[in-house]
Amino acid sequence: MTGGKIEVNNISADDFKYKSKSGKTITIREAKQQDAEAMLAASSEVLVDASYMLSTAEDAKKVKLTDMQKLIEAFTQNPNHIQFIAEAGNTLVGAIEFKNGEKDKISHQGSIGMTVLPTYRNHGIGKALLHTWLTGQKLTILLRKCV
Repeated sequence: MTGGKIEVNNISADDFKYKSKSGKTITIREAKQQDAEAMLAASSEVLVDASYMLSTAEDAKKVKLTDMQKLIEAFTQNPNHIQFIAEAGNTLVGAIEFKNGEKDKISHQGSIGMTVLPTYRNHGIGKALLHTWLTGQKLTILLRKCV
């Protein structure tokens, strides 16, 4: 991303490449089981000084690796959920997730959560995550169900 514009190269149906404001290549893709450990570490780091978040760093420390793997699997298996991660090289630097209502009466509603590691904030990664989420094929299908 440069000058407020997103430079995106869709390299596959699942991966997107962006340039951060600092020139680093950021890869955004759907979360996978093997990301569980990095996601746990990132959540602990993000929550240290995040008084605005509902969860705390202590909450994150209580989550076991198997719990995170189950959560990722639930996102993968549920057609009403989607979860992307952002990586700079081999480092997980951010994530975004969306869930829409499970029951018919609330299927038009949804919730979104996003986080970026403190050292990677203000580099356009949040904007890239949102762009990927908004343009993702799975989201298009979810939104059709909501409207």
